[in-house]
Amino acid sequence: MHFSLSWMLFPLLASAASLQKITESFQPNPRNVQGYVYKPDRVQAKPPILVAAHYCSGSAQAFFSGTQYKSLADQHGFIVIYPDSPNSGKCWDVSSSQTLSHNGGGDSQGIVSMVKWAISKYGADSTRVFVTGNSSGESSIFSELERTIPMNELLTSTHRRHDDQCPHRSLS
Repeated sequence: MHFSLSWMLFPLLASAASLQKITESFQPNPRNVQGYVYKPDRVQAKPPILVAAHYCSGSAQAFFSGTQYKSLADQHGFIVIYPDSPNSGKCWDVSSSQTLSHNGGGDSQGIVSMVKWAISKYGADSTRVFVTGNSSGESSIFSELERTIPMNELLTSTHRRHDDQCPHRSLS
């Protein structure tokens, strides 16, 4: 009688990584920005972080499902943070004085705190924090991250401003 043990090993080879809601507190976060993190099973030593901010009317979960950042993170060993807008209509605050001021109390300050939390929790490299997004997503966080965390590069391949999607959040 011949037995194959390969079927028993399959669960050990399957990826256990999944999108996880961040339940730990990260401060300051005056607008109560929530977020999710994707940490692949295998990450680089001092892994880079990619902040992937969703489009206006989107969500962190939709951006996770609708982009290829998960598979890229699996291939290259980086961590992806998916912030989730706390605002009605799910648009990011891109024009208030709070967001446009360093440590001013806007959505961007909560996202920066989320990045600092991830750097500490996962031992990530603070000089390799990258930002990408679509619509107001990227606009909302780049300026504050740039002022707060040293970045070597900026990923903007998916950045497009769609002010018509968020008329109450016009960019000036």
